[in-house]
Amino acid sequence: ESPANPKPLRSIDPRLAAIAVGNFAHGSATMGLIGLLNEIADDLDVSIATAGQLTTGMQLTAAICAPLVGFFGGALSRRTVLIAALVLTALCQISAAFASTFLMLLLARTVSGLASAAYAPTAVVTASHLVEPERRSSAIAIVVMGFSLAGIVGVPLGVWLGGAFGWQIGRAHV
Repeated sequence: ESPANPKPLRSIDPRLAAIAVGNFAHGSATMGLIGLLNEIADDLDVSIATAGQLTTGMQLTAAICAPLVGFFGGALSRRTVLIAALVLTALCQISAAFASTFLMLLLARTVSGLASAAYAPTAVVTASHLVEPERRSSAIAIVVMGFSLAGIVGVPLGVWLGGAFGWQIGRAHV
């Protein structure tokens, strides 16, 4: 076996699978809102263009915070960063589901940009450190596949559920 032809991963390391599942959950939460902008705009009485700022706020925060998380998060274990990012994502999703105004929803989405800035890069770095050097590209591909699957499975499922049951699934409408 040469470095040019590394032995393929015969089975997926459970740690890589867990990070990929986290990437799926994070990706679904991050991208799922886009398909529900019409419903959100109608419910919160804003234009679709204004509702689109929910994505801009999150992505802008992620872009600004990514280098900061990389710099300051280096003192923390990668496991801690990954878990904290997923917990923050969940808290932001719950906050978003209970948001009764556009400003509350924008705040929840904007804060979730911090989780986005932390999770994806840390997931890739962690994957590359969990395996031998010749298997790093395969490990990274497995983890990134979680995000890709979010786009083709998680987002459509979330949009369907949001369309069928309301964008704030689980919130009691009074």
